Amino acid sequence: MSKTAAKALTTKILGDAAENHALSQVAFAGMPGTKMPDNWKGYDFAVCEAG
Repeated sequence: MSKTAAKALTTKILGDAAENHALSQVAFAGMPGTKMPDNWKGYDFAVCEAG
């Protein structure tokens, strides 16, 4: 694997991890949400308001 491909893969993994971490934090706060499919323009995850 080239360095460029490895860097892109690492960036993707870190980005996905950050999205999942943020989603877990809002879930712990009682707001349901979901991670959106990759490459959805303008959306990483969607969260519903509590209540």
